[in-house]
Amino acid sequence: MSRTALLVLPLIYYVVKKPGLLNLFFIVSLIAIPVVVSTLSRGLALDVESIDRFWMWKSAIDIFSENPQQFIFGFDLSRPLPVEIPDPLSGLHEMQTSNKESSGFYAFSFHSFWLRVISTWGILIVGLVFSTVYYKLYKSKCSLGMPLIIITVFCGFTMGVFYVGHLSVVLLIMLMTSLGANKYA
Repeated sequence: MSRTALLVLPLIYYVVKKPGLLNLFFIVSLIAIPVVVSTLSRGLALDVESIDRFWMWKSAIDIFSENPQQFIFGFDLSRPLPVEIPDPLSGLHEMQTSNKESSGFYAFSFHSFWLRVISTWGILIVGLVFSTVYYKLYKSKCSLGMPLIIITVFCGFTMGVFYVGHLSVVLLIMLMTSLGANKYA
């Protein structure tokens, strides 16, 4: 399980069970401490500028602000994105592209689910699809709907959601169960 998923668990618990702020603080502390220990024990820094996801989001915001039409409709997938790879990401980028014939930074280079789908499809399509699914899940009689929304929204900021094998299977089962709940209720 990822550190992001561990940090999302208290939010799901809070939304579903509504335990009170003191209990939420206790739960977040129990989960945050192992995340911090895990990060420090592997020699990773806790400062924002050493986190690759920070640089990916910063680069994406720069790309989208300089290319508003592509932010709305998405970029051409056959061409690299118009971005210079920041120094903190250069090693990761070289590792990811070392055995690829094409060079450059593509949408698939983003770890974040949201950055990948928005740079690929654009905010218009992503917004329409997500709001439709969100509405159906919110109206669903299945108790899996709200946790699925929380996982997708928050975990999607730092990691792949539906294109990471072990996570996507569980989420797609939750999605099908939640959307099908109204048919059998």
